[in-house]
Amino acid sequence: MLLWQHQYLARVKPDYPWIYPTAFVDTATPPLVATLETWRCQGFVGIGTVVHPETVESFVQIFDEIWDRLVQHCWLVVTRFKGTSCSAWKKILSWHEFLHVAISHLGSALRVAEPITIEAAQRTLENLFALRRYHHVYVMLSRFYCATEPDMTI
Repeated sequence: MLLWQHQYLARVKPDYPWIYPTAFVDTATPPLVATLETWRCQGFVGIGTVVHPETVESFVQIFDEIWDRLVQHCWLVVTRFKGTSCSAWKKILSWHEFLHVAISHLGSALRVAEPITIEAAQRTLENLFALRRYHHVYVMLSRFYCATEPDMTI
């Protein structure tokens, strides 16, 4: 965990009411419920994590007690994933359907020489589309995708 970042955010949060911090969680070492409670008391509103394909299995094994606590307090889970690591979210959301998840990054934009077909775009995003059945899953997009050369990205 990035303890110094958590400490810094906890220290500045009272001075900036517009800050809604999330605490970074390493998927290999999930926090204890007591740690989540400490963060909540410090003003944190969720956790942030990156799920890599090689850490999917350990991520899915995070105790139900942790997921239940996140649901209970309506915490937001901000995540990044790529490819097959989406399967972890399908499992977790099937067990904890009221978990709030924001997917913050879809990977680097593909460089293409000409516009791709709708079918190709759908295939590229099919893992993400599989999560749309869950009511509390959100995708955050950025202008980053418009900053490629040529200006044809998905």
